[in-house]
Amino acid sequence: MLVARSSTGCWTCRLRKKKCHEERPTCSTCNSLRIICHGYGEKPSWMDGGSSEKAESERIKKVIKQNKKHKRAIVIPVVPNNDPGSTPITDTSMKDAEPSEATQSPSCVSCSLTTMMDGYHGREATLLMHYLDVIFPLQFRFYRPSVSEGGRGWLLSILLHTKPLYHAALSLSAYHQSAMYSGNGSNASDNILVDLQRHHSLALVGLRQHIDRLSLEIGMDNVNTKVEILACMICLISFEILKGDSNDWQTHLQAARTIFMCLKDNFLCPLNNSNAVQKLGDSQNPDSTALSLDEELALEFFSMALIWFDCLSCVTIGANSEYADVYPSILRIDNGRIQLCKLMGSQNWVMIAIMDIALLAEWKIARENTGDLSQSQLARRAACIEDQLENGMQENRARQTGDNSDPCGVRSQESQHVTHIFACAAKVYLYVVQSGGYPKIPEIKVSVLAALKAFQDLPDDQLICHLVWPFCIVSCMADAENEDEFRKIASLANTDREIFCNFQNAASIMEECWRVRKSQISSSCSWETAMSSLGVQTLLV
Repeated sequence: MLVARSSTGCWTCRLRKKKCHEERPTCSTCNSLRIICHGYGEKPSWMDGGSSEKAESERIKKVIKQNKKHKRAIVIPVVPNNDPGSTPITDTSMKDAEPSEATQSPSCVSCSLTTMMDGYHGREATLLMHYLDVIFPLQFRFYRPSVSEGGRGWLLSILLHTKPLYHAALSLSAYHQSAMYSGNGSNASDNILVDLQRHHSLALVGLRQHIDRLSLEIGMDNVNTKVEILACMICLISFEILKGDSNDWQTHLQAARTIFMCLKDNFLCPLNNSNAVQKLGDSQNPDSTALSLDEELALEFFSMALIWFDCLSCVTIGANSEYADVYPSILRIDNGRIQLCKLMGSQNWVMIAIMDIALLAEWKIARENTGDLSQSQLARRAACIEDQLENGMQENRARQTGDNSDPCGVRSQESQHVTHIFACAAKVYLYVVQSGGYPKIPEIKVSVLAALKAFQDLPDDQLICHLVWPFCIVSCMADAENEDEFRKIASLANTDREIFCNFQNAASIMEECWRVRKSQISSSCSWETAMSSLGVQTLLV
């Protein structure tokens, strides 16, 4: 007997004329197919019985077909044994970097995974699992999506069908393992370094192939390829951060920023809008491919990572006025797709303030260079940002008293602590921009002490390693009498020295700042002075 379809099912199932099990917030039918569940709210505007409804139906069919294709094609990449560093990038080598398009039965997927355990590919399986089980959670401690938010299954999916990303992730794992094994007198570290160089080279070769595809073969309308390139860039930035001794992250960041500018419109609507789910795969270009749910989740994640990295890079390399309005316009959207607290702990409003401070710093430098800096105008602009921070901190404290409106949900308690620390550091940053790097300036001293107390009050010492930016900003402006307190905080992060060497860079910048200040007592001295003295430009994430 046929089961009658419910008239109260989700809009996706009703459009597809399929039975809906009506789980909330998203139904199991949509989740199992990895398609967007349009929910149970008001009737979407595209549900018009006409061309818009037909277009949405075709889009969903296209995504389902694409997902089935991905399931068939998911095979661990087979890597040749020659050194990729000596392989020229030719048309043939580019073709070799393509994911397998062979039609396979579902059983072949498990066969491929089993085959991985043989010989060299067993090593790849170990590196892949190390990335999924160790590296990714350590990098993104706050990213714990619920089932209703899509979970983390998308990560494995995109790793397996995006070859450059796969190799970039494995290079991260190999680097981390090489740090763990270094100095133990075994051959393991040397073997792992070979893995590292191999996978890093393959990631760069594959990434170039992806970019060539985007620019030469199918134009700039292929959203899938853009998402894959963005993901690769973020992973390569992470690799440079983990290494801790390179400025190459700036090149990858600029490339990721360029790709994101082509994708930014996907984040300009709130999620509670019936039209909020963007039709990322819709395009006038017939070669464009609709995004699967996994790809949409990947786009959301790696876009959050880019905004986080780019905002905090302002302290190191200055603000980029070209993008001054883009990130804030996305971060200010109520119930928007980008909620940074879900990725790095701090709420959006703090990151907006940090960007405003960076732009103020650039404005001040420009006015000083032209000799027309107005101190009263500087004070007014700084006061506006200070009010913004004070209001945000008050609202954050109110959430700690039981307000359940925090966008981070189950992460709210950690988020409130982290947000407060970032806000304290942002105030220090603001006062240094306004008045110079002098620890005895009253407002700087008060904010440093407030941040120090917040660090000491953290409910979990493991959070410290994820607070590189605020630690560096605040500790550099600590008075001599508080130096030992910040050294104690740094020592708590040192328990994971191999994992979070970027925190060690922050501690080195701190010590150098203190050293330079003592040798140049009357001069302004901040993290910028210390980085210049050390000859580094560290991305403080």
